[in-house]
Amino acid sequence: MNLFALDKDYNNQICTYQSAKSHDDYRVSKMIVESCQMLSTTAIHFGYKTRYKKAHYNHPTTKWVRESSANFNTLLSLAHNLKVEYSQRYGKFTHGCDDVIQHMVSLSFDDDFKKCFDYHYGTPIPLCMPDEYKINNNNLTDSYRLFFANKPRLRYYHTQPPEWVSELRSPHLPPIELP
Repeated sequence: MNLFALDKDYNNQICTYQSAKSHDDYRVSKMIVESCQMLSTTAIHFGYKTRYKKAHYNHPTTKWVRESSANFNTLLSLAHNLKVEYSQRYGKFTHGCDDVIQHMVSLSFDDDFKKCFDYHYGTPIPLCMPDEYKINNNNLTDSYRLFFANKPRLRYYHTQPPEWVSELRSPHLPPIELP
């Protein structure tokens, strides 16, 4: 359970579009599921029904999602961009989470749902990783890039890995899997 904030925008916030493009082929699908689990857990927390059951309720990222409507919408945007990236890489235009993403989009526009949140501005994304990856004064994207680049099996069969992956990857890990 996590959220990989791998790229930032001009406002120094997570760029969900570029972050999705930076995911490897395995995680581009896996993280759609994890995002939907966190979004659904937030909806359940506020009394809404979803196809998913409550999951990882006390995980720091799941708590972050339910802190504010802006956080919810950031994760929803990431899930949507991961789905677009998944479709482009695999030539598949459906994913098992499509209905959940659509349901969460409809909730994000629902005024009653929006009122459930205490805050409507974004709050800092937690760094959910071992301390050894928290770098540059706990810089969000730098830390998540280092953590991500050092995942044991990165697979980029349908796209090229971002340059920073090879720059940050430990030489003791297996090579990145390419076509």
